[in-house]
Amino acid sequence: MDKHHVFKFFLGSVLLGFVALLIIKASDYAQSYFEAISHHWKYSSIFLTPIGFVIISGLIKRFFNGAQGSGIPQTMCALKLNPSDDYSPYLSFRILIGKLLIVPAYFFGGSLGFEGPAVQIGASLMVTIQKYINLSKAEVYYGFIMSGAAAGLSASLTAPLTGIMFVLEEFSRYYYNNKVIVLILFAVIVSGIISDNAAGHYSFLSLKAIDVIPFELSSFKEWLFVPLCGLIGGIAGSIFNHSLLYMVKKLSRLTIQYPIYLAAAMGLLVGILNIHTNGHTAGCGAIVAKNIFLQQPVPLIDAPLKMAATLFTYASGVPTGLFTPSLGIGAILSQILVPIVPATMNFHIIIILMMAAYLCGVLQAPLTVCILIMEITGQDSLLLPLIATTIVSNYTANALLKIPLYESLMNLMEKNNLMFLKQYNR
Repeated sequence: MDKHHVFKFFLGSVLLGFVALLIIKASDYAQSYFEAISHHWKYSSIFLTPIGFVIISGLIKRFFNGAQGSGIPQTMCALKLNPSDDYSPYLSFRILIGKLLIVPAYFFGGSLGFEGPAVQIGASLMVTIQKYINLSKAEVYYGFIMSGAAAGLSASLTAPLTGIMFVLEEFSRYYYNNKVIVLILFAVIVSGIISDNAAGHYSFLSLKAIDVIPFELSSFKEWLFVPLCGLIGGIAGSIFNHSLLYMVKKLSRLTIQYPIYLAAAMGLLVGILNIHTNGHTAGCGAIVAKNIFLQQPVPLIDAPLKMAATLFTYASGVPTGLFTPSLGIGAILSQILVPIVPATMNFHIIIILMMAAYLCGVLQAPLTVCILIMEITGQDSLLLPLIATTIVSNYTANALLKIPLYESLMNLMEKNNLMFLKQYNR
């Protein structure tokens, strides 16, 4: 690339940082308004959520087909194409605009995260720029997609290493080149500087108030909880993955023939769950996780209910991510071990390990999960326990589901042309 192309790539990275910043801020406000409305009228979600899902799903169906769901499987599909192929069903400026509808999805009470959509937004922005600079070399096409995906994920979490590792762990199987690594690092640094400094360092868990407590395992008895957390998280994550894939397969025809009715039904189910759990199933799960961390008990039943709300939100056709909802579910699941944890052990360690275990059970990406947990908690002293926990979780999840979730979703898109491509061509 010459200096003009480098400048345009730099401009794209800057724009991506600002886009991520705006979505983070807007999503926080949207979720706050939903919580305020729900606090004022407990049963508002039973009307607000289905109406909102119908509006978002209808807009996407009519104008932004391809913006449904996570966005990571779509990005993987684009990476399997040749640079000369038509990637617009998966990545385009039109899809980028449609993906922004995740913001009102927060306002309407969906159970979702911004991380998966940020991957598709970043990749779409970068391939749009690549299209206008008219470069068709393989390292440019794949490099722009992978750098945009990494920068989008990094900026959405203000966790730069996580974005880099996720792309290398999940996307490098489709294309790998040393020049691509340089593009990824460049995009992540530029977009991360903007989103991090403008928004303030985002942390899923705020540990400043309790950082005087040692976050370390001091005995063999405490280390026994590492494989236990990994086993529970791996099994629970695999259950979620099987459930999601089952729903995608069974509802694919309804998604094409009756998308509005399906969105209304899924929204109604999510609304009922929001009311039943006093809002614990809404949003990304950060508030629930922080409550548990501050020793404010959350009913254990809210874990499977949060899983169900996330499944229904995904099936409704609105843009949604799985990272932060999974962290919230993992935090709730940690309460399973309350009766057997020694009184001398810091229970916050169990919460962190269970969050990592469940997220790894869903993603089957242990290195990404380890780095993410360290970046959002700042607890690098837990590196070895995190590695051990995610290894156990990944092995358990892989034994129960051989093909990782996002790859399975990508295969469904390519195999039956019902969930995605047929919608796009209608």
